[in-house]
Amino acid sequence: MLFLTNGPLPFAIVAFLLGAIPFGYVVGKLRGVDVRQSGSGNIGATNVSRTMGWQTGVLVLVLDALKVAVPTWTLWWFTGRQQAGVIMAVAGMLGHVFSPFVGFRGGKGVACLLGAMLVLQPLATGICMAAFVGIMAASRLVSLGSLAAAVVLPVALLLLHQPGYLVMFGVFAAILVLFTHRANIARLRNGTEPKFGQPASTER
Repeated sequence: MLFLTNGPLPFAIVAFLLGAIPFGYVVGKLRGVDVRQSGSGNIGATNVSRTMGWQTGVLVLVLDALKVAVPTWTLWWFTGRQQAGVIMAVAGMLGHVFSPFVGFRGGKGVACLLGAMLVLQPLATGICMAAFVGIMAASRLVSLGSLAAAVVLPVALLLLHQPGYLVMFGVFAAILVLFTHRANIARLRNGTEPKFGQPASTER
């Protein structure tokens, strides 16, 4: 009822600010590392993993996923409307990508999308994860696997006969991930994108 009375904006602002928490940067600082000055300079889990080890990367991945998954699930449960959860997911992803806490240069949104979709449509998430793992195993390119998963998402939602608003969220998410990976796409095209396990310094 509160959502219906006051509208989604106050909740979306909260979700944006939660999504904007730069866990990669915070965790790095706690370990004496400014991840923005290492590897690709991105605060996301992939760069954290390359600069501080896979365990730290997994921690950041989980935190980034949870910061979107929790508000998405909470408002969906509170209102009984999946659309409310989708609004939280959009706001959280935008907060992560355009975080005001790190000069509006946040992460790439893949972990946040994973968290949101595990709540909104687990089966579609499984399909996308299979695409990620398959491409990643074949190419050893994390970015290519992420791009493949993002592109597969709206198709999977459509094939699973999901509501139009959820398919549109999938389209939005795919476009956002393509946008945040534009530098990776350029490196993929010229063959300089680092493969999984390569030192972070090769990405610059």
